[in-house]
Amino acid sequence: MIVAQQPQFQSVSSTRFVPGFGLDQNFKSRLYSIAETHVFSSNVVNDLHIGLNRALGQTGFQNQLPLASIGMTRFNSGDFSDIPELEFSGSFEMGYTISTDQADTENTWQYFDNVSWLKGKHSMTFGVEMRRYQDNYHSNDDMRGTLDFISFQNFLLGETGASAKQGGNGTGHSDIYEETVASGQTQRYDRLRDVALFAQDSWKPVPRLTINAGLRWEYIGLPTDIYGRDGAFDPRLYQAPTVGNPSSAGFVQAGNARNPLPGIPKVSDTLTDSVNKLNFAPRLGIAYQLNNRMVLRGGYGLFYDRLSNQLGLLEALSLPSYEGSSALNTSGSTSYLNVNGSLANPFPVLPQRSQFPILPQLYAQNVANAPAPISINDIDPKLRTPYYQQFGANIQTQLTRALLLEVGYVGARGEHLPVETEANQAQIASPSNRVNGVTTNNTGVTDSAAARAPYIGFSNSGFNFLQTNQESNFNSLQTTLTERLGKASLLATYMYSKSLDTGSGTTDGSVFTNSSGDQTNQLQAYGPSDFDRTHHLAIRFSQPVPTPHWRIARGDFGSRVFGGYQFDGTGVVQSGTPFSITDAAGATYYGTNTSRANFVSGATTAQAVKHSRTENRLTAYFNNGIYSTASNSITQNDTLTGAPPVYATATTDYGNTARNILRGPLQRDLDLSLTKTTPIHGDINLEFRAQAFNITNTPTFANPASDIGSSSFGVITATVGNPRILQFVLKLTY
Repeated sequence: MIVAQQPQFQSVSSTRFVPGFGLDQNFKSRLYSIAETHVFSSNVVNDLHIGLNRALGQTGFQNQLPLASIGMTRFNSGDFSDIPELEFSGSFEMGYTISTDQADTENTWQYFDNVSWLKGKHSMTFGVEMRRYQDNYHSNDDMRGTLDFISFQNFLLGETGASAKQGGNGTGHSDIYEETVASGQTQRYDRLRDVALFAQDSWKPVPRLTINAGLRWEYIGLPTDIYGRDGAFDPRLYQAPTVGNPSSAGFVQAGNARNPLPGIPKVSDTLTDSVNKLNFAPRLGIAYQLNNRMVLRGGYGLFYDRLSNQLGLLEALSLPSYEGSSALNTSGSTSYLNVNGSLANPFPVLPQRSQFPILPQLYAQNVANAPAPISINDIDPKLRTPYYQQFGANIQTQLTRALLLEVGYVGARGEHLPVETEANQAQIASPSNRVNGVTTNNTGVTDSAAARAPYIGFSNSGFNFLQTNQESNFNSLQTTLTERLGKASLLATYMYSKSLDTGSGTTDGSVFTNSSGDQTNQLQAYGPSDFDRTHHLAIRFSQPVPTPHWRIARGDFGSRVFGGYQFDGTGVVQSGTPFSITDAAGATYYGTNTSRANFVSGATTAQAVKHSRTENRLTAYFNNGIYSTASNSITQNDTLTGAPPVYATATTDYGNTARNILRGPLQRDLDLSLTKTTPIHGDINLEFRAQAFNITNTPTFANPASDIGSSSFGVITATVGNPRILQFVLKLTY
C-alpha cells in the first residue's frame, strides 16, 4: 500500500496573470495491490496482480473579487458571485481561468493474470488484463465567463455598440472584443471498462537468432455517466430551423438517461454508433547476431491508445445539461456580435443551473429576441480508437573492447488521432451557390457568417466537434556511441528526425486539440509537429578523479580527504521547435479565428528566414514587414531590416502559408557536477555534490510572437529554461 498527500499552492494561474489570484491545490493518492505467484511446474508459472489506484484532486480559490467591485452583474451571480476571467490581449490577465473550479475522484481497479510456459526453444506468455475506471468529478467550466479586451482603455470604457445618444460608443461593436460564458450541471459519475487478451512467444530456433511474436486484442471503452446526463448533436439528423419554428432536430441524449427530455431521441450510452471491438495489435521483433561483434535488430508493433478522461469532461460540457455562449466582436467580424454587451452587463442570459437539463433549440437567423447562438462540445458518433504503428531496425557493433556503436532507423505512424474541429465554419456563397438563401459574403453585415453556417443556430466558432481523424508520421536516424573504461563512461546520442502531423497535442496524443486553418480540410494543416526537432545531440560523461600520488594523500586520512571525487556532465544541443505565422483576425468570411497569414505575392519561406545569431535578431527574428490590412498590398518595406516583407494579413480568406513553416532558436545547455564521497564507517558514506546547471548561463530563447496582428510580431520576448543555477547537496547514505 502506498499513500501520498501533495498539497500545493500556486501563486498565479500562468505568467500572464497578475498576482493576487492564488490557488490551493490538494492532491491525494492511494495505491493498494495484491500479487500472487503460483508455480505449477518447473516450466509453467502464473502471476496474478489485483490493484486499486485511488486519486483525488481539488482546487480552492485564495482571493475572489465580487462582481460588485467592478460594477458588473451576471445572470448566475447567485451561484458564482466573483468576477470573470479578464484578458487584455497581448498584455495580462486577471481573475481565475475558466477551468480552475474543479474536483475529481478517480478509482482504477486492475486485474492482471499472466501465465509463462517454457517449452523447448519457446518461451510463451498468455494473459488477460482488465481495468475498470470510476471517475467522479465536477468542473464549473466557464460558469464565471471570460471577457477579452483589445486594450485597457476598452475595459475602462466598457460601452455597448449602441449610438452615443443611447450611451454606447456609436461603432456598432461593443468595447468587449470577445465573451464566453456557460451554465449547467457539470457533475458526472463516469464509468469505463477496458479488457485485453494477449499471447507472446520468444523463439530461438538457432543460437544466433531470436524471434519475438505476439498478438494483443483490446476493448477500450468510452465514458458513460451512470445517470445518463450526457447529450450530443448528431449532424446526420439536423433539420434547419425556420422563422417561428425553432428546431431540436439533431440533438440526442444518452440511452441510460434517468431524467430524459421528451422529444429528444435516445442513442447509445456512449453517444456513439459503436465502440471498436476489432482492436487486434500484432507485434514482431527479430534479433540476429551477424558475428561476434555485430547484432542486427528489427521490429514492428501496433499499439492502441485510450482517449484521456478529457473526453468525458468535454461531453459533460454539452447540451442538454450544459449550455455555453460565445461572441467574437471585432470590426468586420462575421461572427455573432454581442452589440449590447457592456462591462456592467456583458453576458447574455442563460438558464440557471437548477433548470437543467433543458430542451435545446436552434433558432433561425434574424428572429426577434432569439437567444445567442449555441456553443457545444459535440462527440462524433463515428469516433474511433486511436492507434500507433511503430517500426524500426538497427545494427549494433563493438568497435573496441570498450566502445559500442549503434545506428538505426525508428519510425512511427499514428491513425485516428483526436482533434477538436470548429464544425460550423461558414460556407462561401455566390449566386450560383446559394447557402441558406444567401448569395453574398458581406463581412460588413452583422451575422453574415452565421447566416452561411451549415448548422443555423450554432456559433461559428463555438461548435467544437470531437473527432478522431488526424494522423501523424515520424521518421528518424538514431545513433548511439557508448564507451566504458572502468568506472569512467561516455554516452553520446544523435538523432536526425522529422515528425509530421495535422495537429499536435500531448506527447501521448490522447487529448483533443484544435486544428488550424480551414476546418473542412484537415490535410491543409499537415506539416512539422509542434514538438519537431530536426537535430538533437546529447553527450553525457562520468569521470572519476584519480587520487593524487602525493605523500599527504597516502594513508587512511589522506585517502578520505583527497580520494572519492567524480566529475560528471551533460550537454545538449538541439534544433528549435517550429511555429506558424497566424492571423487571428483573418478568415472573416468564415467566422472562425483559426487562420494563418498570407504570403505577399511572389514571396517564399526562404525570404523570411534570417541566418544571423539569435541575439542579433531578438526584435526581428524573421522578415516581419508592415502590411496593409485591407487589400494585402505592401505599403512599405520592413522597417526593422530594410528587406521586402514576406507576410500579409489573410483578411477575408484563410491564409496561404503552411503550418509550422518557420523554426525557433537553437537551444543549448551544459550541466556539470563534482561529487565527493567520503567513507565514514562500514556502509555509511557522506556525499557532497556541487552542481552547476546551465553553467555557461546561455539563454534559451522562446519562439517569437507569430500572429501578424500582434504589436510584437516577430519579436522574442521571453526565454525558456533556467539561467545558471548553482546547487550544493550534502547527503548521508547508510
